[in-house]
Amino acid sequence: MKIRQASQRDVEQLVQLNAQVQAVHVDLAPSLFRKAGNESLAEMLRQAMSDEATTILVAEEDDELIGYLSLKKQIRPEFALINERKCGYIDQVCVSEQHRRKGIFKKLLTEAKRLVNEWGFDRIELDVWSDNQDARDAFIGTGFRTYKEKMRIDLL
Repeated sequence: MKIRQASQRDVEQLVQLNAQVQAVHVDLAPSLFRKAGNESLAEMLRQAMSDEATTILVAEEDDELIGYLSLKKQIRPEFALINERKCGYIDQVCVSEQHRRKGIFKKLLTEAKRLVNEWGFDRIELDVWSDNQDARDAFIGTGFRTYKEKMRIDLL
């Protein structure tokens, strides 16, 4: 298995992988998420690959993509109350169902850490749905910790 940067030739397999993680999101929050059409998702991925602030890493085994991680440079400027914050932000991550619990995410994260260090940033952040226990366990198991929580109140 190798970790490398995604290319345009990976789009079709990335769309298929994304369907697995998107299904989880739709189940968790159907009022927020919907199943994306393959063409619109493919276009979103192509745009992300052409964005210099985004890197998509893929885990590949025998010419098959078995996981991916979308990493963005995130820079929040300072203002009166807050210092400038720079981090690598994991926007999406997916490991195919049949390859989970085999260390694929850890290998993707190792490469993400290397890139973020190369960018001169000192941390990686991500968001996770509170009810997505499998994802929470994977993130905690690789060293992530909660430092802030979002809350909401539904009015309807």
